[in-house]
Amino acid sequence: LLGYMPILMVAALLEERDRLAERARAGRERAERASAAKSRLLANVAHEIKSPVSGIIGIGELWAGGQLGATSADQVEMAQMLVKTARQVETLAHDLLDVAR
Repeated sequence: LLGYMPILMVAALLEERDRLAERARAGRERAERASAAKSRLLANVAHEIKSPVSGIIGIGELWAGGQLGATSADQVEMAQMLVKTARQVETLAHDLLDVAR
């Protein structure tokens, strides 16, 4: 019986190694699925942000250029700030897309 003990111990260690390897594989798969879901979410959020921001930029540029009617100097300045801020949000959306990739 004592002669079989080392064999039984090795067999038990190999079984434990296999169980741990399976758990590690399952954990990697869960992490990969979570990462893919995160990437899809970030890409969707970025696209949802970009559309209205593009419209804001376009309207702000028209407003600043006086193409929507007469504008005062203060209104032109506000329109330019609007466009500048919208471009910053647009840059953030592009950064989200980069992270998603």
